[in-house]
Amino acid sequence: MQNIVVRLARLRKDAAECERLRDLAIDKKQRELFGKLADQLNMLAAEVECTIAASRALDSFPDRRTQKPCAKRTK
Repeated sequence: MQNIVVRLARLRKDAAECERLRDLAIDKKQRELFGKLADQLNMLAAEVECTIAASRALDSFPDRRTQKPCAKRTK
């Protein structure tokens, strides 16, 4: 579980770096590219957070057999 938390932090850090690069980019295509990368990384981070939360919920209720799906996030 600790490894996935470290990876989540890395995803958040990379997304923030892409947002910074987007804001500094002069070229329109670069701004679009870094913006899309930041969005993708933020979505992945949200999915990882959801997975962590679901895993913790299952650990709290060992008799629970099914996992409640996370709500889909929209932009």
